[in-house]
Amino acid sequence: ALLPEKDVHLTEDNRLVTEENQARLLNRFGYYWNMTKPVLLEKSPTNAMISRLLEKMINLKVEGDSRVKFLFITRHPLANAMAHKKWKTCKTMPIPLLVANWVSVMSYMMEDVEVLHDAK
Repeated sequence: ALLPEKDVHLTEDNRLVTEENQARLLNRFGYYWNMTKPVLLEKSPTNAMISRLLEKMINLKVEGDSRVKFLFITRHPLANAMAHKKWKTCKTMPIPLLVANWVSVMSYMMEDVEVLHDAK
């Protein structure tokens, strides 16, 4: 990632893991989700760097198995970099830097897959 790991790779030990923030998170996305369905989907690419935080937040006060499952789908690093070039904030960034960002994000994700309760 383009920022230091402590700023972007958020885990279950982060200070943001609170019951208040759990409620805020669920209320924010609950607007978009059909809560009568057995599967709720959120597909933001940044979740690859905060999956452990999300798992902990959603499972606060839950005993037994995790209620969260993760399916990570990735793009080719060059396709990812080219897509980022369309964003105003990334327009002037060189392709090698954007590919290096992809590599960092993927390394966080692969590290987290080993810790998450159910990730593929």
